Amino acid sequence: MKRVLQIIGGMNRAGAETMLMNIYRTIDHSQVQFDFVIYRKERQDYEDEIEALGGRVLRISAKNPVRMTYEIRKILKSEGPYIAIHSHTLLNNAFAMLAALGLNVVRISHSHNTQSVVNESIIYRVYESITKLLIRIFSQKWLACGELAGYYLFGKAFVKRGKIINNSVDSKRFAEVNFDAVSAIREQYGLKEKLVIGNIGRLELVKNHAWQIEIAKVLKAQNVDFKMLFIGRGSLDNELCETIKKNGLQEQVLLLGVRSDIPELLHAMDVFLMPSFEGNPVTLVESQAAGTPCVIADHITDEIDLHIGLCSRCSLNDNATVWAHECMEAKNKRIDDFDIIYNALCERGYNLKINTKTLLSEYGL
Repeated sequence: MKRVLQIIGGMNRAGAETMLMNIYRTIDHSQVQFDFVIYRKERQDYEDEIEALGGRVLRISAKNPVRMTYEIRKILKSEGPYIAIHSHTLLNNAFAMLAALGLNVVRISHSHNTQSVVNESIIYRVYESITKLLIRIFSQKWLACGELAGYYLFGKAFVKRGKIINNSVDSKRFAEVNFDAVSAIREQYGLKEKLVIGNIGRLELVKNHAWQIEIAKVLKAQNVDFKMLFIGRGSLDNELCETIKKNGLQEQVLLLGVRSDIPELLHAMDVFLMPSFEGNPVTLVESQAAGTPCVIADHITDEIDLHIGLCSRCSLNDNATVWAHECMEAKNKRIDDFDIIYNALCERGYNLKINTKTLLSEYGL
């Protein structure tokens, strides 16, 4: 059996992590196994499942680049042998690639972001430039979830040298849901006969939950009978709770935390709302896979739109009233024909089995 070392910040329920788990569930574990290097002390959402499938979660504590490189190299030598190292940590990919130099492993850098953190300091920009250069020099293979993500990390040469592997989803999970569970969700949270708007993602600035609350304020002012669901957790938990209370939205805006029943929740929603600052969110593919209409920011890449009439776009320069109107208009656009959705996923490059096979070939399998 061959082993691949995946370098990723954590394995909680988030975009790149979920994409990686979709692939991990699909591979033949008697032929290939994944181990996961993470930087978190606390136990992760996917850890039980990884261990049940025969993988290992390996922790490193280093934040210093030199120490990080040393610890990853130590794992490569002591826990292997590995046929490939596949790093998903954006600028920190540089240190994973350096750690693998001189070892008999395929070095792969993967970009999941169209930009890094918002930091305009000269020191950060120098750091960003150096790490990108190291990544481009020492990575043997360049992968990205889309063109913009590839261009951000690898530059113009990505067009010729890189490869796009879309953030695939298991379409069956979203088509063949337990509709009794969907009804139970709607009953539990009082969603029946209401406009149900939802968002799935970390409670962080990049997801722009503050704007979603502005939309909720407009809907309440217009006497719309609605519920807004925030699914996820993050550093803004307490701040969002306070904002919701301050605006008297406790009955309308619900924080549901991290959930494992994402397909059922998407079917319980009338509209999936995404005004985030990201360019290529995997949850948007999942929402379309469930047939749920989506209202999204207009800067989100066209690559992720299945073009089957589920995505409506608004500008972040539009006022909240425009977004609220789009949510009300979108609720009647649900698609229940999953043959149409499956065919669109295949045509747009989101077929999980095909993309898993492509990735395994990058590992030399």
